[in-house]
Amino acid sequence: MPAECYTLTMQFEGQHDDEEVLFYFRQHPVVLRRSLIVWLSATLAGMLAAWSVITVDPARLKLGLLAAAAGFIVGLLWLLYKAAIWYFSMYIVTDQRIIQDQKQGLFKRQVIEIDLEKIQSVNYEIPGMQAALFKFGTIIVQTFVGDLVVDFVHRPANIHNQLTTILRSYSDFEPN
Repeated sequence: MPAECYTLTMQFEGQHDDEEVLFYFRQHPVVLRRSLIVWLSATLAGMLAAWSVITVDPARLKLGLLAAAAGFIVGLLWLLYKAAIWYFSMYIVTDQRIIQDQKQGLFKRQVIEIDLEKIQSVNYEIPGMQAALFKFGTIIVQTFVGDLVVDFVHRPANIHNQLTTILRSYSDFEPN
């Protein structure tokens, strides 16, 4: 079992009485890189503001330190907000369906579910050098009505293998 998948017994909202959670996974933490850049940029902006205040009037050291701290804290709050959204967004694979539970802000939530018998194929892609270095990629679950595309999955080959193994054991699924 790969490290990015979790198999502990869990309950989730909307779970059927006879449904068993097989595993769940999240996107790779690399999705937080932009939020990390925002945090670093806000910290740098606060430091530049502090430097400009202190160079103009050295007696305003407290104001400069306040500007530096404000930049750091605002950026850190943004990073923590995005990290919480990442943490609470997950993909749950049960013995009956695949569920995409995406948080999109503090109050918005999107849940998509696909019954296992409606799945035609499961594919994965590693889109480039950065993805190969950080070991992330895209999983594509194809159904009759459309595709579920999961970007930035850690070790997509392992997730793909787990999904196809589950599909084979619960249906007459034949991989492409």
